[in-house]
Amino acid sequence: MIRTEKTPLYEAPLWRDFNEGLRRPGGLELTDYALSLCGISAGARVLDVGCGGGFSVEYLSSRFGFITEGCDISDQMIEEARLRFPAKIFFKADTAAIPCSGGCYDAVLAECSLSICNDLSAALSEINRVLVAEGRLIITDMYLRGRGGAGTADNGKSCLQKLSPEWKWRKALQAEGFEILCIKERSSDLGSLIARIIFEFGSVENFYSEWLGGPDDCGVKDSTAKPGYFLAVCRKKGDL
Repeated sequence: MIRTEKTPLYEAPLWRDFNEGLRRPGGLELTDYALSLCGISAGARVLDVGCGGGFSVEYLSSRFGFITEGCDISDQMIEEARLRFPAKIFFKADTAAIPCSGGCYDAVLAECSLSICNDLSAALSEINRVLVAEGRLIITDMYLRGRGGAGTADNGKSCLQKLSPEWKWRKALQAEGFEILCIKERSSDLGSLIARIIFEFGSVENFYSEWLGGPDDCGVKDSTAKPGYFLAVCRKKGDL
């Protein structure tokens, strides 16, 4: 979920082993809850963008009967997903350039992946393109809570420095042709994950240090940002 000049956290064995392969707060329980809000029927075509190890792709197929595919920008994640779930379709793609024609999917799932996109607007525009009219976009991701600004560290490595407040998420979604059906506060899921990290490693700083192999916390310690977590269900506006 966090990119540095070293191994991205989502590719790190440390994160995989700690979080049992699920690289996001809430796990599959949150995925299950999110889909229960969408009213999507069995047989729907669903794309998981930033699919990681492929767990949600398999889960949505077996639990809901969806026809699922996954894409990720990471070669390592795609290889891992294909090895774990060889019967499923996984392909490498940037969310801002999905290699398919328009209107391919009834729903797109983005779990803790849009906040690390280099261009959120471009990613949302592309998701809009590949959805059918009135298709669903399901997001679970981090946001900036309160009125705090971005982190004060200047090393540019903390994902906290890229977080947007809720109003910016709303503005971006609406600007790219989405109607927001609901937004749910889920910061407790993020808090539970952080509590597990502290229990396992003693502190968040120790976790970062072990990941990076040295005394570096990616600017988190000096950051003034207060991260939260949310769930949003959106609908592509019908074609005019």
